Amino acid sequence: MARALQSVDLQSLSEALKRAREAKGWTLQQLAHELWAKGFPTSQNKLWRLENNPPKRVDTELLLWLEKVLGTPLLSSTDPQPVLVDDVTTLIDAFIDSRANPETLPPRPSSAPLGAIYDRLRALMEG
Repeated sequence: MARALQSVDLQSLSEALKRAREAKGWTLQQLAHELWAKGFPTSQNKLWRLENNPPKRVDTELLLWLEKVLGTPLLSSTDPQPVLVDDVTTLIDAFIDSRANPETLPPRPSSAPLGAIYDRLRALMEG
């Protein structure tokens, strides 16, 4: 999934990524290795381009994984809680597990995107 960057300051994104990586004391190779180890395979070359010559479109999932691995937001957002595929599948699994007993539904997540998914899943269960 890629995000068009008309509303994103590419220079700020590049600088934020470089600052966050250097704050960890990591090289681009180490950052790529950390991403692979966490389950998101990417290349050192792709990370270099993102830091030094960002493309017109940036992989949104890559940005979320970078924020997770680096432990800091790279883009300003009204919702500071990124949503990863793992977050969504965990929520879906909780709904599947609660089919036999609707009182065991998980609480509604505070993240706006996850909350919207929660609401749709709940409507499916009730409908």
